[in-house]
Amino acid sequence: MIKFTLILPRKMVYHILKHLTRVSLLTFYRNVQIRGLHHMPKSGPIIICSNHTNAFLDALIVGAQVPRKMKSLPRGTIFFTSGPALRWLFNEVGMIPIFRALEGKENLHRNEATFQRCYDVLAKGGAISVFPEGICIPERRIKAMKKGAARIIFGAEELNNFSLDTKIIFIGLNYEKAWRFKTNLFLNCSRPYGIDEFIELYKENKVKGINELTKFLRPKLTDYAIHIAKPEYDDFYEQVETLYARTLLEHHGLSWNNLAHRYLVSREIAKGINYHFDENPEGITAVQKASDAYFKDLYRLELDDKILCSLPGKSQLIMKILATILGFPLHLYGLINNYIPAKIAKTVADKVVKKIDFYSSVTIMVGIGSFLFFYPVMSFVFWLVTGSFVLTSIYLLTLYLSGNYSAYYIEDLRILRATIAHALFKKKNESKFNELLLKRESVVNKLVNLKETYRSRTAK
Repeated sequence: MIKFTLILPRKMVYHILKHLTRVSLLTFYRNVQIRGLHHMPKSGPIIICSNHTNAFLDALIVGAQVPRKMKSLPRGTIFFTSGPALRWLFNEVGMIPIFRALEGKENLHRNEATFQRCYDVLAKGGAISVFPEGICIPERRIKAMKKGAARIIFGAEELNNFSLDTKIIFIGLNYEKAWRFKTNLFLNCSRPYGIDEFIELYKENKVKGINELTKFLRPKLTDYAIHIAKPEYDDFYEQVETLYARTLLEHHGLSWNNLAHRYLVSREIAKGINYHFDENPEGITAVQKASDAYFKDLYRLELDDKILCSLPGKSQLIMKILATILGFPLHLYGLINNYIPAKIAKTVADKVVKKIDFYSSVTIMVGIGSFLFFYPVMSFVFWLVTGSFVLTSIYLLTLYLSGNYSAYYIEDLRILRATIAHALFKKKNESKFNELLLKRESVVNKLVNLKETYRSRTAK
């Protein structure tokens, strides 16, 4: 690690790690999209406020997707509990440890140095990524804001006679399933917000100024992320999204493959659910019971709604099977060449991760290390055998491409097997199959009525 840092300029190390992280994200997640990046100021001090659902990977994601060099504030304990390789990585990607009372008050004094480093970054026109909720919980929910972000902004401004003109950018991190392999991730970036309206209040009363700026953060961040008001709504939200999201997208002429479109629909679903549980609890509870009954039937019969309502015809199914057979050699090539480093990453994550919100973080970090070790070793062995630099370069390129293909192949194979099982179920139990479709249609019709009620009431 030391030699690597000495050989390459520190700035170059940062950018190499940034691109490695970006590639790793595109490997772990099926699709990563960001909207609104054009709003990001190219220069000047900025604070990026994001929701926090996926441990220290959240900071790496923001740093990888935002073009500006970024400092971030992960919880300080990861610097104590991580090995030397990870600590080196955290330092190189610009992480500054921040300590929370719930992790031990004996370390809180260290935050004085952390805040001073943040003041220096902003004074030099730099960018800092913060998570003002102050706690990581793998939920689609914006928690109460802590005062750290406001303190950093006002502290830096005060030390510079309120001349910095620090801007706040909100980035909503919207995971499909943060910890699950080959799911989607959508980042929603806001326009810059100034703090001029809070400066005079801060000058009059520092506590009030910090409190008011902190209050400002939560509703703004909520505008850029999926927010389900209470944990007890989560399961129903998942059901509604499964049953109704595609229908809403088609109704509005939006694309399923566009994550920004999908986000807009999902956000409206969340808003509708929050509204009805507050204003129309009896109406939504009845729909919730019908939906629960339908999904319990699916679970009992080991069926999947997404496959149930979109079974392909016989000819389409045959074509899918043929495509799977033809793609098997490439899958096998990718599997053989990528199995060991991928297995190492998964095994380590399975053994060491105790909380689900750390799973993807550990998998990706260990994966970067294992693939960076095995790919050069395998390529070197290939070069010793062939003696050809050109062939070795081609082989190295195929390692990543075939590995990524193999990951998609495994997921598509799982879906194909499930599709065949559903087709067989339909053939053997046609009446039960049709009964399930009728139950589904009934629930969807009830959701349509809820949607119309929500629109009519909120439009007034």
